[in-house]
Amino acid sequence: MKVLSHRRPAERRAWDMLRQRKWKNVLAQLEKLAQVEERNYAIWNAVGDVHFRCKSAREAVAAWRRAAEGYVHEGLFENALALTKKTLRLVPEETELHLTLAELYLTLGYDADSLASLRTYLRLCSRRSESDLRLFFRKVIEGNLPHLHLLEELMPLFRETGLEDQELITELEKFIGLRKKAVAEAVPREEVALEQAVSAAEESAYYGGSADGLMALGTAGTGLCVVDESALAFSPQTPGQGVSERESISPPSWDAARDEILPTGEGRDHYDLGMVYLEMKLWDAAIDEFERARRDESLRFRAGLALAECLLAKGDPRQALELLERFEGEETPSDEERLRFELVKGEIHEALGNLTQALSHFENIHGRQQTFGNVEERIRLLKERMTP
Repeated sequence: MKVLSHRRPAERRAWDMLRQRKWKNVLAQLEKLAQVEERNYAIWNAVGDVHFRCKSAREAVAAWRRAAEGYVHEGLFENALALTKKTLRLVPEETELHLTLAELYLTLGYDADSLASLRTYLRLCSRRSESDLRLFFRKVIEGNLPHLHLLEELMPLFRETGLEDQELITELEKFIGLRKKAVAEAVPREEVALEQAVSAAEESAYYGGSADGLMALGTAGTGLCVVDESALAFSPQTPGQGVSERESISPPSWDAARDEILPTGEGRDHYDLGMVYLEMKLWDAAIDEFERARRDESLRFRAGLALAECLLAKGDPRQALELLERFEGEETPSDEERLRFELVKGEIHEALGNLTQALSHFENIHGRQQTFGNVEERIRLLKERMTP
């Protein structure tokens, strides 16, 4: 207890200096704390953030990597994923980090994002680690890829690695064959379940769109996020294929979440986590959290709007539009959220090529608040596109 009593005041002083943004003063204090509490990876994350603020990129990367490795060891894979993405934004030349992302996505079950990261690694990295690639594919074989289009991608990706491992090829082909058979056998059961769901939805007067799902990280345990990640101008991450690794899901599932309504306020943690993931561009994790948050009626609109933003960012504007159309005519929690609703809907129509509808939404915003969402510039650019 004596050690703890000495340590806590020092830690409090360090966090106080962080809040006051006294970067140089706090660095020595944090590094001393990190040596004493080697398994407190939030401190290592903060050390990296302060080094970044002090323009010491190499030291920032070393601290973030140490924290990420620690989180992996502790089984906190979401935190490790977030730190790896942050590191990659600062040092995009460290292309091997894309393979690390692929492994973390695979561990978390974000299969489409995993294969997308692997594809990026193969495209960018000239000196590939054959041992790490073998481990990755063996981990794939130990898992349960549930979607046919992802199974179809495995052999082309393996061939692209250049690995000459006949035993692994045989195992991979066997895995793909077994999984395809399992998917084919599951289809009749899914069709029966879909017919039952549609029938139940029609009887209860509910009928809607598609399902979704999500997770997050800041400076754990401190409430701090020292680095403004928008300053790390890097985004080569290849987006996942389709809406998510779950693929499109049958229409009634937008309303399915309402069968398990959460008490008011219980969805707040899921919503907050979702917003962190959204800011970090972890679309699948964000989708999961917003789907859970929507079960809280007090957050249904707000989380649904955020969910539509994720679907749009993942390249499925039609699903996003279908979701938002369910909120037409409903009261919004605030004027700002009504403006945001109009903005997202305008962005969706623009992505779909419906320029007239997009312009209408942006002009509605402009008539109420000219500075919201940079609508003046959006209107100008849209009109230029629409001019013959």
